[in-house]
Amino acid sequence: MDKILTLLLLITPFAILNAQDNSVIDETIAVVGDNYILMSELEVQYLQYASQSNSSEDDLKCQLLHQLLLQKMLITQAEADSIEISEDQIDDEIDRRLRYFINQFGSKEKLEEYYKKSILEIKEEFKPSIKEQLLVQRMQARITSDLKITPAAVKKFYKEIPTDSLPFINAEVEVGQIVKFPELDASVKEKTKQKLKDIREKILNGESFEKMAKLHSEDPGSGKRGGELGFVGRGELVPEFEAEAFKTGKDEVSALFESEFGFHILQLIERRGEQVNVRHILLRPEMGTADLQSAKVFLDSIYNLIKNDSISFAKAAKQFSEDEETNQNAGMLYSAETGTNKIPMDKLDPGLFFQLDTLKTGRISKPLPFKTKDGKDAYRLIFYKSKSSPHRANLKEDYQTIQAAALSAKKDIEFKIWFDKKKVSTFIQVDEVYHNCEIIQNWIH
Repeated sequence: MDKILTLLLLITPFAILNAQDNSVIDETIAVVGDNYILMSELEVQYLQYASQSNSSEDDLKCQLLHQLLLQKMLITQAEADSIEISEDQIDDEIDRRLRYFINQFGSKEKLEEYYKKSILEIKEEFKPSIKEQLLVQRMQARITSDLKITPAAVKKFYKEIPTDSLPFINAEVEVGQIVKFPELDASVKEKTKQKLKDIREKILNGESFEKMAKLHSEDPGSGKRGGELGFVGRGELVPEFEAEAFKTGKDEVSALFESEFGFHILQLIERRGEQVNVRHILLRPEMGTADLQSAKVFLDSIYNLIKNDSISFAKAAKQFSEDEETNQNAGMLYSAETGTNKIPMDKLDPGLFFQLDTLKTGRISKPLPFKTKDGKDAYRLIFYKSKSSPHRANLKEDYQTIQAAALSAKKDIEFKIWFDKKKVSTFIQVDEVYHNCEIIQNWIH
């Protein structure tokens, strides 16, 4: 499949909200089956890509129209095959993308301010385009899902690449970990819960929730704002917090509840349909030296089992690691950038980078302290599986990467065969303005 189609599918609608040009007089510029392409769709894509492309305006618009036609072809076939996308799937995908962008902007409020739309407005506005993207992905997968690539085919693919065209691979590492969080002493948890109960009692007796949050909350983001989170929707909060937020009445103070972050109480400020604005107070049980030591002792025993060949690192990670992102991947960290377990050195977390600096490849560290992304203290064993120096891609060091490229090329061929067959039996019409585009010639019967 054409690479730009993949790029178009990766562009989230949220990334092009500000690219919409209301001055465009909308009109239909192409039709595929019962699906139309509007001038505004092409203009939005063009404004998004213009700063990233060296092509002329005409050439870039020709390429983008070609990709939009491919999308509509896939959607037309998906509809013919009765492929369905549920509302839950659409909502889950929108929530996933929103979480990513909220993280990039730093807060939900900053995202809303930048796009001049509320989260609810963004969700509703882009449900149709998200549904289309999911249809395209589902249809695309159906066309190529049965394809496999043999080692012989991977080797042949590699040999056909001119030496000077082989990609240059930066230094990469393969790293695994087994993580253990300390188990808090029950008395410490009870002490924290009692403190929060006392704070709640003061609020019920007339103290300001906002004042108490500023004085006591251990949430660094909302504490200084009196605990206020701003409006959030379903799917944007951890389940325990969401359940309390949506069942608590206006101005009421919730009962104490626990989440992965600690213990909370909250107060509902306002609810607007499926959005709520709440204040909350978070208290985290204070981690004692003895609690951390128990995690270290536990991992010491796992370290000795691995060193004595009583268990492999992969099995130990699956059985004992408390890191959900890696324990089902033999403990290995995964890179979304490379699509493999090989992580570019410049993308490593700084803490992990310096811990690896004292470890030889092929070795497993003794328990090392670290903080998770959300600030939790823990210990981990690190398995420094391999490190590659900067090099031209080769089968020995980069088989997974080359295999993925070979399979992708095979899928491109399969898709072209499917496309050539389907375009003959599908109604396609493209505005004459674009008939001089070389790449559009394939669409004109």
